[in-house]
Amino acid sequence: MSGHISSAPYDSLFADGDGKDEDNTSGSADTLMSYRAEAMAKAVSEHGGFGIARQILDHFQTKQKAELTEASGKPTGS
Repeated sequence: MSGHISSAPYDSLFADGDGKDEDNTSGSADTLMSYRAEAMAKAVSEHGGFGIARQILDHFQTKQKAELTEASGKPTGS
């Protein structure tokens, strides 16, 4: 996925200035870039995102399970 993002042409949405000196700032180019960004975000979202929320939940569930096991005096395992 990083290849798609790094090869993406200039998008004035992420520019640091007024964008007047850039080559791809015509109205149609901006519109196409916005559609491309929206399509990419939608595709990522429809396929479960980047999985960050799942990783966070897994971390805390594992930590909680370990704490409960330690408190009960049972050895860690399955």
